[in-house]
Amino acid sequence: MEVASPIIVVGAPRSGTSVIARLLQEKCGVMMDEGPVRKDAANMYGYYEDQRLLEINRNLFGRWDNGKFEKDVDPQWKTEFSGWISERTKKYGRWGFKDPRMLGIMTWVFEFFDPIFIWPIRQNSQIIQSQVIKLGYPLDIAREYTTFCEKYIVKFLSCKRLFKIDL
Repeated sequence: MEVASPIIVVGAPRSGTSVIARLLQEKCGVMMDEGPVRKDAANMYGYYEDQRLLEINRNLFGRWDNGKFEKDVDPQWKTEFSGWISERTKKYGRWGFKDPRMLGIMTWVFEFFDPIFIWPIRQNSQIIQSQVIKLGYPLDIAREYTTFCEKYIVKFLSCKRLFKIDL
């Protein structure tokens, strides 16, 4: 069986992940979103997040105690995620995904495949300002979350196939 190698777009909210996912889908033919592309005031072009993946991850995070990350893969998530991967791999030659919550469980993803990562690079001050204005985050939370995402990507993904794209 061929191992799936999707493209995973990673980054903090409002860092440009939707822009990259949209370009991959519309210009490069990489299926990034099967579900309806949700548009709203925070993102007028939509999020390009797969609705089934969001559901799988929402169920996982609902089962965690106070959002603490666990060391071991949640068995139910693993079953649902591997089924989703199988469906996607059979249906599309080139595919990928993004879900901001995936960053916290990215080390689990390596059990399934060796993905290609794309990280949009945008100035932290711009990301933070956008989180405050568009998402209503308090300034200190926006700073902390943006810093966490950057440190996590550097720590866990820099030795992988990680490509940076300046926005």
